[in-house]
Amino acid sequence: MDEMIDLFRRNISQEVLDLVPSSVAHENRMVPIEFDGNCNTLVVAMVDPNDFDTVEKLRFITNKNIEPKMATATAMDFAIQRYYPFPDNLFRDFQ
Repeated sequence: MDEMIDLFRRNISQEVLDLVPSSVAHENRMVPIEFDGNCNTLVVAMVDPNDFDTVEKLRFITNKNIEPKMATATAMDFAIQRYYPFPDNLFRDFQ
């Protein structure tokens, strides 16, 4: 089994977080954790890193290679609330 990513202790830079819109993180239950500009690879934490459709969607949205890593559902919920507390479209209906 792949290494489990500890999202409770990891600090993720805003630069990396900005690579994925909040709505995408919420909808796909994933959080970007690292970016390697040398090989254009975005490392993302996901509950199911074998979810090929989500990985492909992220590749298309970000125009980057995606390296999925596993995280627990509890850790993922924590990280999404910590780093993306509001979906992008939360206030769209009020504008």
